[in-house]
Amino acid sequence: LCGALKDPATGQYHPIPHAPRLQTLKETIDQASAKVIVVVPFKGIIRLLAAQLEKDGYSCAVVNGDIPMAKRADIFKAFKTQADPHILLCHPAVMAHGLNLTEADTLIFYAPIYSNDEVEQVNERFNRAGQTRKMTIVRLGAHPLEWAIYKLTDTRAVAQNNILDLY
Repeated sequence: LCGALKDPATGQYHPIPHAPRLQTLKETIDQASAKVIVVVPFKGIIRLLAAQLEKDGYSCAVVNGDIPMAKRADIFKAFKTQADPHILLCHPAVMAHGLNLTEADTLIFYAPIYSNDEVEQVNERFNRAGQTRKMTIVRLGAHPLEWAIYKLTDTRAVAQNNILDLY
């Protein structure tokens, strides 16, 4: 659904047609008034998206587990202080505590992720003190299974908050 299939024998990602989702992603990026964070749960799909977006003239950087910590720090610094990259393509696991990315006003979940904790951590990267823009969170999905995963993480958040409210 996201534009690639992973071959279990080789670990290689193979592109598959995904024009509607990619078009919606680009339209959402174009509508943002500031920088954009795109969360993608699969490293292979991040690489394919980066190549496609750069081919289409977008300035983006990839942040995932394959990127060394020092280089990640350089990417985050450039995102905060320079015009480029305009888009961060991120795996949710690297959106750690303490990142302040208020230069973005749009957060796009290219596909759902299963962890409510990771969803909340990613959301809080641009919802920080110093944010001066209206923030937009967009979830992309093309199949009922994806929307069920989004609903599952929302339900987990509500349940977690209800338990915490007891104390």
